[in-house]
Amino acid sequence: MQKKCFKGGVEDLTEPDNPGVMKFLSAPGKLFVAGEYAVVWGGTARVLATGPRGLAAMQPREDCRVVLQLEAGGVEGELTPAGVLWSCPITAPFLFAARAVDKVVAGHGKPSLGFGLAMAPTPLVQGHKLGLGSSARAAVLATNASLMALGSTEEPLELALRAHADAQGGRGSGADVAACQLGGLVRYQRSSSLEAPLKAYALHPKPFSLAYIFTGQSVSTVSMLRAIEARNNAKARQAFVLSCEIFGEQLERAWIQGEFEVLAEAVGALQSLLDTLLGEVAKPPAQQQILSLAKAYGCCAKQSGAGGGDGCILFAPDEGKREEVLEGFRRRGFWAMPLEVEAGLVMETDSKEGALELKRWLALPG
Repeated sequence: MQKKCFKGGVEDLTEPDNPGVMKFLSAPGKLFVAGEYAVVWGGTARVLATGPRGLAAMQPREDCRVVLQLEAGGVEGELTPAGVLWSCPITAPFLFAARAVDKVVAGHGKPSLGFGLAMAPTPLVQGHKLGLGSSARAAVLATNASLMALGSTEEPLELALRAHADAQGGRGSGADVAACQLGGLVRYQRSSSLEAPLKAYALHPKPFSLAYIFTGQSVSTVSMLRAIEARNNAKARQAFVLSCEIFGEQLERAWIQGEFEVLAEAVGALQSLLDTLLGEVAKPPAQQQILSLAKAYGCCAKQSGAGGGDGCILFAPDEGKREEVLEGFRRRGFWAMPLEVEAGLVMETDSKEGALELKRWLALPG
């Protein structure tokens, strides 16, 4: 017999699922391939689910408390049908995960036992985030883990989108969240309202050889977007969106059909559009060097948005060429890694790398 908490007491409730089992799940990061910024103004984005994946562990509890454990420490609160009453203000490291938990608990709206949630840290390079969607991944992992803990069947993507938007003060498109949830190459258009259906489709493109090159400088999405909107009026933004639609569709079609030369043309055109849009808005100084070096090696590359970091996604015609260009970047002091197209959110076993550490975190007093 299981017990569920509610304000004023505890009621008995029988549930067939094994409530005490710790569950593990992972989600990918993301990289914008086309349509960054345009998607905020009504356009279509193409976003790729990439590694490294993030791991989370969820452990049901026998009381009414919710405990969120990260590398930065832990926060806790009381689970009620109206939401979580956190015992302290939610600080930046916990913001996206806590907002996701809040959305799920409030949406569930029923007396429930609490749970512990531990999430692995985001990889850093020289103290910098890489811009691979750590906040979107946190929202997706926390949303899905909370739904499992409560036995809820609500749609995880919509809840994660709302949580991520709330944590960002309403900024951003949600395309990164869709990529982390669905995986693959995601074609995404922002909903015009909460009632409008989501336009998010997971595609399965041909396996071009991909890489990510970090500029070495982190950039804030919110600050970049504000600067761009201040520089470009509504007419200029609409012209940018229309052009991005044309070349984004060309890129998608060429990728699915495996036509590298056509894809390279689309990548170059999309980068030119971004250069015009950004103009004098500050960009990492290494970005142009990355783009030029990629071209010199017979590859193509474009910047891949901000989001806590800034870098370029690189397309190579084959694995041999990718290894050659990666070695060239590393010799010049760049941080560079190969990429694979990742699945979306999946369940994992306790043998997954990092699972033992998350178990330890959930075993901490609290």
